[in-house]
Amino acid sequence: MRERAALLAADAPFARDNFARIAEGELFDGMESWLPWLSAEEHLFTDLLDEHSRVVLAEPRRLRDRATELLDEEAALSESLATTWGLDVSDLTAAMPRLHLDFDRLLRHTSAKVASLLPVAESASTVTLQASSWPPVLGDSAGLAMRLDELARAGNRIVICADGRGSAERMAAVLDGEGLGCSLMVDQPSATLDVELRRAGIHIVVAPLDRGGIISSSKLAIVAEPDVTGRRRPHRQARPRPRPTEGFFDDLAPGDYVVHNVHGVARFAGMVTGR
Repeated sequence: MRERAALLAADAPFARDNFARIAEGELFDGMESWLPWLSAEEHLFTDLLDEHSRVVLAEPRRLRDRATELLDEEAALSESLATTWGLDVSDLTAAMPRLHLDFDRLLRHTSAKVASLLPVAESASTVTLQASSWPPVLGDSAGLAMRLDELARAGNRIVICADGRGSAERMAAVLDGEGLGCSLMVDQPSATLDVELRRAGIHIVVAPLDRGGIISSSKLAIVAEPDVTGRRRPHRQARPRPRPTEGFFDDLAPGDYVVHNVHGVARFAGMVTGR
């Protein structure tokens, strides 16, 4: 691909700089958009899935509509760029190779098992799944233990998904304090997890999850850490606001400290003691 990029850097003046960077092995934002120029073969990540894999399409109609929109957006952008770059717009497919493929191509070359999740049953024969959201407990450890105990006694599998090892161990300690036994599945190989999580009982795993639920028809209850704490993880990382640095260090004196971390820069005059 780097050899192909080197050739394009000489023959495609409209993207000479980008192809030259790829030929040199650089990694940069947006480089994936040039992939169709560099590879004549058509690959999707779903082509790598085998018969032991499983694909779940959440609201496939919406997925198909969005895929169609992406193709239309790409076609409009390609036509605009082809005109700007002086390419032959009469054969747009040859002039501008496609980055996105049709929705029907998604699973064409995979033998994985496929299931669809529909928001509304399409017919009387549609298989329905009885599920409900987890009622908030928000620090009520006694109430949580009572609810988990009821589900466990009814033969349910209960999986508590902690964000990290520390919180998993704390949850296990809280439940133990409430007299509720559970298995702490930390640092377990996947084969062991696959066996243990099929058994009834309460299991705590490290698996960050935004929200859990109770699937009564499968006797499965999933508790996410935010269901217990009430804190939702932000979907976007907050970016630190730029701060002018010109003159920021000019008046530093011996004994002053400058602390720099992901949140910015802080200054402290004199000795810093304690934590």
